[in-house]
Amino acid sequence: MRKLILNLVLILLFVISSSVYGGDKNVSATYYAKTGDSAFDATLGELNVQTYGRDMSDFISNMSLSYNIPKIRIEDLLFKVEMTPADVYMTLGIGKIANKSIDEVVGEYKANKGQGWGVIAKRLGIKPGSKEFHALKKGGSVELEKAKGKGKDKDKGDEKEKGKKKSKKSKKQKKK
Repeated sequence: MRKLILNLVLILLFVISSSVYGGDKNVSATYYAKTGDSAFDATLGELNVQTYGRDMSDFISNMSLSYNIPKIRIEDLLFKVEMTPADVYMTLGIGKIANKSIDEVVGEYKANKGQGWGVIAKRLGIKPGSKEFHALKKGGSVELEKAKGKGKDKDKGDEKEKGKKKSKKSKKQKKK
């Protein structure tokens, strides 16, 4: 009887975790960025959909490389502060564009997350429709494409490498 109950509990936990982190398309429906730009909000929601349910290490690595921040700091934002991938992007993007520390952006996030990222960005000096806001929006699209493209062009990259090796060999042969 104990084994049956334990198995049922484990199955239930698996089902719940799968629905939360399984790339469920409803993730974007429950995420409200409130940037003031519906297309940007949709991009951020889709970033969450594309990132959840996958190995988060790719997202963490991309963000770490893009913003020159240690991976552990990205992990802290995701797991300790409990931010979504879109929230992590917004935190790092706003920090970089507005020249603010991560801690300062996180503080504004915690104080004003119910009002949305548009309010947070404005409080940190990024006005709606400004060139800074458009840079933030463009960066969100880039991060989304990275999340979508995970592993798609792996074979093409290998072919490019093979081509480079061949061209190096042919240059060496021409010199001889």
